[in-house]
Amino acid sequence: MKKLLGVLLALVMVFGCVAMVACNEEEEGKTEDVAVAVVTLNKNKAELEVGEELELTATVSPANATDKTVTWSTSAETVATVESGKVKAISEGVATITAKAGDKSATCEVTVVGYTAATLGEWVSDRTEPKEWKEEGGKITLTTSESPSNNWYSWQGRKAAVDMGAVSEWKVETTFELTGEVMARDGVRTSIWLNVQDAQGTTLDWAIAQYFCDIKADENAALVQNWQWWDSAYANEQGQVVGRFNNAENLAPTEGTHALTIAFANGTISVSVDGQVIASYELKDAQGATVTASKPAEVILQSYSYGEEYTVVFGVPTVKYLAD
Repeated sequence: MKKLLGVLLALVMVFGCVAMVACNEEEEGKTEDVAVAVVTLNKNKAELEVGEELELTATVSPANATDKTVTWSTSAETVATVESGKVKAISEGVATITAKAGDKSATCEVTVVGYTAATLGEWVSDRTEPKEWKEEGGKITLTTSESPSNNWYSWQGRKAAVDMGAVSEWKVETTFELTGEVMARDGVRTSIWLNVQDAQGTTLDWAIAQYFCDIKADENAALVQNWQWWDSAYANEQGQVVGRFNNAENLAPTEGTHALTIAFANGTISVSVDGQVIASYELKDAQGATVTASKPAEVILQSYSYGEEYTVVFGVPTVKYLAD
């Protein structure tokens, strides 16, 4: 009997040890939950027109967080909705879009505005009539004719008057198709110009977005290509205001279709290429005071010939403004 009890006790001890080992192995193999530390969004502020959409991207850190599921919400469904990061502008107002993962969140303030479209007048010659001007399918094709270079009249294009008064906020948008053929050409200046005026019709600024390719110094030189903007207030060493083109920083031209925007808001002119601001400056009158209301009185599309013809394609510009 004692022998049997000893055997049973030994078996109990063995099974107990096995159970403890199994329990310890299970505890060692168990992974603790990793909490979300921070959520970030690719934008924290945005402005949309009614009907426009915006894609927000949420990043959850750390990368090994146990549950990285993001839930989206909006503070005002009537202003802007959101689904899986896609925001749609519904009506004028402000909505806060929230992305939440775990107990962390990030927000983007979305302002929805209702712009009014201004009417463009007939396109008429500006400086010199180009060899060809064709408006079709929402695009304008401009081909220069041969012309002596370094001449005021080497600028060839057309302009259209804008039917609107001076307001506190407006924007002019177009597209430009930068083809491989244009990029390979030796010498190009092609641009959209705005004659920015005050309520009395006085010209305050020539706001310009331009693609520029310099003429080679010799056949072995590399082409120098830039996006440019015009600084109307630039003064030379003698103090004379002569203006000059400035290169955009950190934005090299690439082949493809690009969005060009010139806008006015809060007394400031901004020039953008593909949504990246390449210039921002206060609009001032002759006395140096900041102007709070202005208008793009004329929209001009033109190219500089450099002596040889070439063809560029713009989107028909649109002019929109906020009614004061």
